[in-house]
Amino acid sequence: MINKKNITTLLLAGTLAAPAFAATTAELEERIEELEFANDSRFFNWTGTLENRYDYTTSEEKTTGSEASGNQSYFHSQFHLDMESRPSEKLSFFGRLSMKKYWNDGSFDANKPTSTENGDARNSDGLFDTWGYGRDHGTAAVYVERAFVNYDMGMNLTYTIGRLPTIDGMPKHINSGSPALGSYPTLAFSAILDGMALTHNAAVAGGSLKTRLIYTPLQFANFDGGTTTGRGIDNTTDLSGVTISTNSPMYSFMLDYTKNNTSFANGMNLIFQWVKIDNVFFGSSSTSALRLTNNRFAFYAEATGVAGTGLDFAAQFAMSKSESEGKLGGAQGVYCNDSKCDEDGNSYVLTAKYNFSKFALGYEYIKHEENSFAYDVANRGPLNIYGTAASNTHHIFANYKVDNNMKFVFGYQVQDIDQVYNYGLFGKGTDVDIKRDNFYTRMIATF
Repeated sequence: MINKKNITTLLLAGTLAAPAFAATTAELEERIEELEFANDSRFFNWTGTLENRYDYTTSEEKTTGSEASGNQSYFHSQFHLDMESRPSEKLSFFGRLSMKKYWNDGSFDANKPTSTENGDARNSDGLFDTWGYGRDHGTAAVYVERAFVNYDMGMNLTYTIGRLPTIDGMPKHINSGSPALGSYPTLAFSAILDGMALTHNAAVAGGSLKTRLIYTPLQFANFDGGTTTGRGIDNTTDLSGVTISTNSPMYSFMLDYTKNNTSFANGMNLIFQWVKIDNVFFGSSSTSALRLTNNRFAFYAEATGVAGTGLDFAAQFAMSKSESEGKLGGAQGVYCNDSKCDEDGNSYVLTAKYNFSKFALGYEYIKHEENSFAYDVANRGPLNIYGTAASNTHHIFANYKVDNNMKFVFGYQVQDIDQVYNYGLFGKGTDVDIKRDNFYTRMIATF
């Protein structure tokens, strides 16, 4: 005979247990998801940076027979999405997707101010075109700023191949208040380069010495689609009838020494780098016969926490030798107007910053001599302070760290330019008197 009291007790127990069971199941599922995420993150990690910046620039320009002055102001954003994967003890991958744009840009083409439309906002595209970027029916372009793998070969050797971290190098991390942003000094490499490297790492005098060979060939693909030659057959010839090589070598040798807790500083970094561009063609095959060989020697020294204080200091020097043969457009060589030229120029950068807990104040001096082969393709500001030949720049900056994920950078730059060149490189320099001031603010969020 069934006891009604027992049935009632069982029903009551089941009713009370159901929510507890459901809660336990939900917690279990959540825990499984956490474990799966933790397992995935062992092999693939994402981080990112969003920077919003404002620049206000004034300029006074005096050339032979003309004078001009004016000012400009811009808001712009830069977004980085960094990725890292370590699927094994030997292999690691690093990548970055990148975007940079002016806010609500109404010019015809912000990247081509010298186009037929001359960057004029009055042309037909303007805001109604740029307002739809990312949602209109166009290309699905994503810019890959870097993507490379490191492979541990044993015997302290690492092989690297891909799109290398050759921009935003030292000392840009100092005025940004950031860890090292690139692997090479700005005066040695400052362009996004594809290639390969072999690095040997050794313990030396209580520090780490990296010896590195880098190969970043400059290529000129032959896209001739003619019925008789076809793509890649009968290489293109230049204006003088000389064949243009599809693969011109660019290579580098580097010594990079780091040491912590030295007698005079909390940390130090010494770098020597030699970069050679070997007989590279410049221009259009129908209008140019110009080739350049450039040797560049760069030296970089950095000390952090000097004498146990908040002082960080860096000095950088580069000397460049440019040998060109032939002319661009029938009129110009590299820093000259002759068919055969040999031009030298040096560059100097001094950077100092003092850290006061969350606040830091710094000063930087940048000098590029005439014919110095200065370039900074990935520059962050309108004055291009690291990449303008025949210029002097004074740069005052301040960092304020709100917390671990938010900081502000404020700066003021004054630049004098004594000569200008066609595209910053070609033809004998024209004497000018250009003075430019720039005030900027940067808000940088990391996540």
